[in-house]
Amino acid sequence: MTYGRMEEVLHSHGFTPRGVDEKNKVFVHEATGALVVYPEFPLDNLVLPRHLLAVKSILQAYGIADPVGFTAELQKAS
Repeated sequence: MTYGRMEEVLHSHGFTPRGVDEKNKVFVHEATGALVVYPEFPLDNLVLPRHLLAVKSILQAYGIADPVGFTAELQKAS
């Protein structure tokens, strides 16, 4: 799964990009206030496991998505 695909799935869950801050991409979920931040990488790079874990933890903590379901969505063809 790529960073581009992760951004697509974040968007489908209501996250909007807030730009780049000190070489980190920032996404906000307005309904809950959740923030997802990870280093800027080319969209076709594979997601590093630590970034995937961080995103899934945030989604679970805010009740936005189930980590297993999120992983399944990432693995679907875009």
